[in-house]
Amino acid sequence: MAIRIQLVNVGILREGEVLFVSDPEIANVLELAKFSMSFAMNLVRNSQVVAFIHEPTPGSMDNLNRASLEDTKVIMREHVVFKAIMNQYNEEVYICAVYPSNDDLKVCGWSNLTPEGLERQATSFLEAFAHRFVESTSFNLVPMRDWSQEQMLGFHQIMHDLFEETVKAVPVILTDEYPMLEESVQQSNECTFLFAGVMYNSIPVATRSFENMEGFFRITTECDSDVCSVIENLISAQLSTVISTSQSIAHTNMRMVELRVVEDKRRESMFITFFPIKNDFVLILIAKGSATTLRFFTEATASMIGDIKALGEPFTGEMKRYGHVEETLKTIPPSIETGTIDDVFDDIDLDIVSKDKSRDRSQGKKIYTGLPSNVKLSKEQETLIKAQREINELVTSGKYKSASRKSKDAADKAKQNINRLLELYYDNKYRLLQAL
Repeated sequence: MAIRIQLVNVGILREGEVLFVSDPEIANVLELAKFSMSFAMNLVRNSQVVAFIHEPTPGSMDNLNRASLEDTKVIMREHVVFKAIMNQYNEEVYICAVYPSNDDLKVCGWSNLTPEGLERQATSFLEAFAHRFVESTSFNLVPMRDWSQEQMLGFHQIMHDLFEETVKAVPVILTDEYPMLEESVQQSNECTFLFAGVMYNSIPVATRSFENMEGFFRITTECDSDVCSVIENLISAQLSTVISTSQSIAHTNMRMVELRVVEDKRRESMFITFFPIKNDFVLILIAKGSATTLRFFTEATASMIGDIKALGEPFTGEMKRYGHVEETLKTIPPSIETGTIDDVFDDIDLDIVSKDKSRDRSQGKKIYTGLPSNVKLSKEQETLIKAQREINELVTSGKYKSASRKSKDAADKAKQNINRLLELYYDNKYRLLQAL
């Protein structure tokens, strides 16, 4: 649990350093990005961190102090999404958005997004914010390494003003039930496993690797037992660092890291999931492919492993006691599709339905028309939220051309209200709806 002043926050990272953060409380969360990036750079070929999900732990003094403030938000789970951009001087920065989960948005009374919809909305917001960052700062004009103290102070003032603009834009964006993204290559429902492990806090208890890992990790050789053992140890060490850092420094529990792997102009997503089993034991799976399939499979596997007697007893460090855990990990198939999970876990009642993106946009969706009772909006925000509700209804009915015209009108209204971030957001929405 975390207490946030704003639902959505932003940060800027460069070379592992946090250059700007809109809320000091999330600075430690962004420190986790460094270790996720380290995993990507040191072990995974041609990869970048795209996002991670974490669950803040309750009870920090800052949380307790903030709880007494008005208009604060209680957040149980956050998504941190990243966009890497590079200037003409080959300097790279990561722009990040810290977003509440779709369940938190429902509880707060803002929207009825699915997890996939939340991901699209956060990414769509980040695209507009990154555009705004480039045009507002001297990122493309002066090498950041040569910035004077005065220029750095000016950068912070610009970012402060840009976040004020963001605060005004967020209530409108959160009501977008159908955020739009560029259509990418259609992902199948298949999930291919690379690594599986169980840890007690940050201590590896049982691990196994899959032959599918060849080509993804930087160590490439014949997958005999010795080499696999080396790779497993390297991965386990990196994961242990991520877990211990998240708990001791960021006061949170990591739940998922998403990496984008680029190979011969082909992009694939790699996911690392951290799923709590019981008594501080965590199931970790590394896989490529479908995040939805992985999510269901991880939950089912954790449920099965949780029945092992040794995990219900105090941890002693005697690894022989966890042989049954290792044997269970060996039963995980090399790959799986959504429709076959019931066959693998025929004793677990799972109602799994494959989601089609086009259906997710328009068929049978109940539009969320409420707003939090305590929210204070300007007339301009109310006008744009009303327009967004109309866009939601039009997309629900499959009237994409009418929705695109409404998006263009919303962009024009945002321009009149001098909110460039919203103007960019709706210009992009208009363009993508036009293509449907």
